[in-house]
Amino acid sequence: MYGFVLFGTPHNGMEADEMIAAAEGQPTESLPRDLKPGSSTVKLLRERFAKASQELRVVSCYELRETPTLKKEDNGSYSRTGEKKLMVPEPSACLFWPDEIETRIPIDENHSMIAKLSSRAESKYHEIKNCIADFAADAVERISNRFLRSDICDAMEKICALLQFILKRATNLVRQERENLSDIFVHTDAFRSTLSDPVLGQAFLGAHLGRGFVSRFARKSGELEDILSPFEVVALDTDVEYQSFASSRGSLPAACNRGANQVTKMGVAALFSNSYIKGFLQGARAVIQAQVQMLSLSMLRQQVDRDFLEPHSFTKEMGLYRIAAMQALFNSTDNGPQEPLQGSLSIVSSGELLTGRYTDDNGESERLVLVEYKPYALPSDHRRQHTSEDDEQQAEATKYLAQKLATLLSKSSGEQMNPERGRHVFDATTYTFQCIGYMDEPSNGTLAFLYEIPESGVGPEGKLGSNVKTLKQMIQDGLKMPLEEKFQLAFRICSTVLNLHCSGWVHKSIRPENVVLIPKASQIEIPARSSSGVIEKYDVYLKGFEFSRKAVGKSNPFESSDKDNIYRHPDRQGLPGQHFTKEHDLYAVGLVLLEVGTSKSLERWSKPLKERLDKTAQRATPQAYKAGFTQIAKDNLRNTMGSRYAEAVVKCLDGAVRGFSVDMDDKQETALTLAFQEQVVEEVTPGISL
Repeated sequence: MYGFVLFGTPHNGMEADEMIAAAEGQPTESLPRDLKPGSSTVKLLRERFAKASQELRVVSCYELRETPTLKKEDNGSYSRTGEKKLMVPEPSACLFWPDEIETRIPIDENHSMIAKLSSRAESKYHEIKNCIADFAADAVERISNRFLRSDICDAMEKICALLQFILKRATNLVRQERENLSDIFVHTDAFRSTLSDPVLGQAFLGAHLGRGFVSRFARKSGELEDILSPFEVVALDTDVEYQSFASSRGSLPAACNRGANQVTKMGVAALFSNSYIKGFLQGARAVIQAQVQMLSLSMLRQQVDRDFLEPHSFTKEMGLYRIAAMQALFNSTDNGPQEPLQGSLSIVSSGELLTGRYTDDNGESERLVLVEYKPYALPSDHRRQHTSEDDEQQAEATKYLAQKLATLLSKSSGEQMNPERGRHVFDATTYTFQCIGYMDEPSNGTLAFLYEIPESGVGPEGKLGSNVKTLKQMIQDGLKMPLEEKFQLAFRICSTVLNLHCSGWVHKSIRPENVVLIPKASQIEIPARSSSGVIEKYDVYLKGFEFSRKAVGKSNPFESSDKDNIYRHPDRQGLPGQHFTKEHDLYAVGLVLLEVGTSKSLERWSKPLKERLDKTAQRATPQAYKAGFTQIAKDNLRNTMGSRYAEAVVKCLDGAVRGFSVDMDDKQETALTLAFQEQVVEEVTPGISL
């Protein structure tokens, strides 16, 4: 059953008493007593109905006309000749659930006629019929989601059983791989517990999501099963526990040809080797990352909070509890500015990476910090001559926004760095520097944002390491790195933006100078390797979050002195009041990926582009530059990075409708974010293991 129509139960206490008296001594004597308003039976039925109808839609009808009550005649019989009353008024007939679940329809009839509606044009019959037709139209998708969730839970049970088998059988794994395998099992078991729970399963993959979303999640579970298929072949042949598990599911599953062929080709011993397990972990981790990101989007759309997840410890194992905390933080309207830091700041190095030494007000703690200045007004010596009262008010408003941004960055950094979060197969950290706060410099009209520098980024003399660079610096030097490292870099940038968007926030200022590459700490001794076996030399961080346009001054977006604007989406150039969207971030991501793929900056690309526009008498408008960069991506990236990478970049530049085929979305842009995950992040990933 998907939906139904309710016509209520008698609410009038006097009527109920008369019905009880009329039924006295009859086989149905207990029925009117049980249905009396306020009875324990009615309360229990309401509670059970609420639980049983979580995925149902309801039409509640209530009467507007009074009905004669029962009256006992002199001969002991009953007739409806008593005082007129509303038998089922609105409070009794309606559940008062959310409008998207319950439709409430008033009927201009009494209780005897409320369900005997005519088919006249003005009759409520047609409204009820249309509601039932809507039920039938929606039922296919909603019921499909319910069965898909059941299939997903079954798949997760099977995956957990196979992971247990691998842990038991793979006795020669090195410690690191065994820990990684154990983490995968713990995480997958938490997945199973979350989606098997009636309340959580409905919240994460319920009727509020389209069938396409849940189907894609199910396909991801199928990918995990496919990766595990060779192990299932061995388990069915050798392991009594797994055979019992498979038998309890109704029948022994037939191992897929791919799994059987792989076992025949490799041999059982090679299947449980460190090298093969490492490759398996790579694929499993990629699938789990995608699934957690999908659940993050589901939470974002539903506005799931930590209190809802608190009783379920397994949501913490998955990292969902922390993601919910991040979403709540970004969506909160109660993030007033915190007080500025006290102490002193002395600048150590200038350039794109501005660093300084911050000493607290006690003079006891000194540390190297990354510094970002956020202007909110003209310097004091100019302010007296060039500003009006309106300018001062604008400066205060801009300062307030900057203070709130510092507060938000500090809180989100603390949430990400919380040691209680434990180990997760997928870490939803957005790879932003940990903000320790801000200092106010009113004489300069600026706030100085201070960020913690990772230990691996600090050189032997306590200064910023010489090999810490921005992406812009590396591109200017020719971006000399192997192809797989370029893919790794592109993946880190894309996944960081994706995680940021899954948390409900946008960056607003994605460009190469705001992408910082810091050598991994392990580079000092043993090179760190990703799950794909590729040496990871850098951690990639995003900095430069924007709170508004520059407080003072406007310039032509394509003047050479204002090159930053070239990364702004055309819809954002010259329109400071327009709402910033995730699509605008993705446009900038596409431009950065273009630079990574060609090892050439936009500045170098834009000069010949402008010359070509001038020769053809075309105006150098933002839209013209966008079209030009898109064509450059099509012409150059296929030969350097491959067709899949080129198509991913073009989609980012083309936008939501033309690029990602998303023409309808919710206010959180979850459909666009999901499309970015599937059509960009996952398309970039295969290149890592070249």
